[in-house]
Amino acid sequence: MAHSIIGLTIEMNELKLARIKTVRGDLVLDRCHTLRWGSLEHEQTGQPGMIESLTTLVKEDFFVGSDLMVALPSARVTTKTLVFPFSDRRKIESVLADSLEEHLAYAIDQAHIITTPIVQDKDQSKVLAWAVRKNEISELIALLGQIGLEPRGIYPEAVALSTFAGLVREDEQANRLILALYRNHAVIVVRSGPTIVQQRVITIGLDQILNAAQAHDHPEGLPLETILTGPVSDPSPLGPDQQKQLERAFVDLKTELIRTIQSLKGQTDLNTVRQIEVTGDLNCSQPVWAALNKDFAFEFVPLTHYHPSIRNRNQSPDCPVNEQNIQAYSTALGLCLHGLDRFSSKVGNLRSGEFIYRKDIALLKGKLIVTAILLGLVLVLGFSSLFYHVNLWENVYEQKKNEISTIFQTAFPNLAHISGENQLPLVKQKLNELTSELQSFGKHEQGRPSHLSILLTLSQIIPPTIKLDIIELSISDTKLEMKGEIDTYKSVDLVRNEIQKLAYVSQVTTGKTTKDVREEVLIFQMTALFKNPGGVQ
Repeated sequence: MAHSIIGLTIEMNELKLARIKTVRGDLVLDRCHTLRWGSLEHEQTGQPGMIESLTTLVKEDFFVGSDLMVALPSARVTTKTLVFPFSDRRKIESVLADSLEEHLAYAIDQAHIITTPIVQDKDQSKVLAWAVRKNEISELIALLGQIGLEPRGIYPEAVALSTFAGLVREDEQANRLILALYRNHAVIVVRSGPTIVQQRVITIGLDQILNAAQAHDHPEGLPLETILTGPVSDPSPLGPDQQKQLERAFVDLKTELIRTIQSLKGQTDLNTVRQIEVTGDLNCSQPVWAALNKDFAFEFVPLTHYHPSIRNRNQSPDCPVNEQNIQAYSTALGLCLHGLDRFSSKVGNLRSGEFIYRKDIALLKGKLIVTAILLGLVLVLGFSSLFYHVNLWENVYEQKKNEISTIFQTAFPNLAHISGENQLPLVKQKLNELTSELQSFGKHEQGRPSHLSILLTLSQIIPPTIKLDIIELSISDTKLEMKGEIDTYKSVDLVRNEIQKLAYVSQVTTGKTTKDVREEVLIFQMTALFKNPGGVQ
């Protein structure tokens, strides 16, 4: 069955959507859309134009069967690199708010904060903190909820762009500087290897430059790059007012870019960066960064993306797969790719804490309700059985027998053909099975913690830096068996050694560890034998 993910980016009065499907291992760019409304004066995501635009796609079943990933506009996200003289996660969380408070324009209790690690060792930690107003997230979730949409993930633009750029190969530079030129702003993302080390936002976009260039008449066919870099003859083909207006917009962008790069030099080694990788609307941005190229030591080149093999199954005329469309939808495509990876989709997700995605929780809640009903049934049956044994009167016996029969047929509709006295032994058998399962889950065996305690211990001893996804886990009286996906062979040894240290474990063995066909994870199996199986001393 094809897995479908939609990436949605939001600007002042523009939405961009891309949908990717996985079909027999291939990534298929299924559809993409750009939706615009109103004018640039609208700055809120809650405006009616956005809802009307999305409602049209909802009616076309564009979102049916797809997970939705949304990029929050960068201007609404505050980022700060923080260094702590310790690596304990709990300590970092306890001082995080105090470290960020002075950098926010609003009260710290109104901020929703997440972090992504940059450098971590036993003596210090360096993290990139992302902060956004809580009402920005809650209002966006509520707004999309009005038309029946709920995003599985909400991310800063930098996270999506970093995923789009992909992993650093051995033949690539360690540090990468990515410049995304949008209509109303620009975003700079600096990566060291696969890690985002900084994001900066410039509040000048392509529209300001292009509008300034078109404000007055100029000779037909004069290239925009020539207009941006100054007159080519004397007198200039541009009037002084036009040239001044154009220079103000273009020079402001150039100045902000220089300031940003200078500020980043103290935080990361930009001397290893040989080029600035540009993404966005190439048709509009190419003349701009070609003009910028003349004033920078960096070479400006189109962003090399992670999945050049993204193809279009039907070559839809609305979104043909070419370099222009791939770059124009780079952020939306990055969201799709980020959501496809079960490990990385948790990184940078603002849907955490009080904003956590509720779908899985709703499923768990449903299971708890069913469990509560079964426990209620256990109590009813237990009371009925007790009342029957205490009261030997025939009429009470007949009454309770009828009640048991009714409950039996409700609880076990597939065994409705069983009647009379044969029902009660079967009910008792089911009760014993449920009771045994509940007791084995919660109680302590001799010399060994409960199953629940073992699960909690596993979550504590496995280092958070290891990418581990447990697929199968079983705990019996004699052993623990585990199967899952993990990032490296070294991590397999580390997990095995940590489990071997447990006092109630006698031996840990690993099965054959193999690479997944995607060659991104390892499939491993592990068995831990308990001491004194069954509680025998």
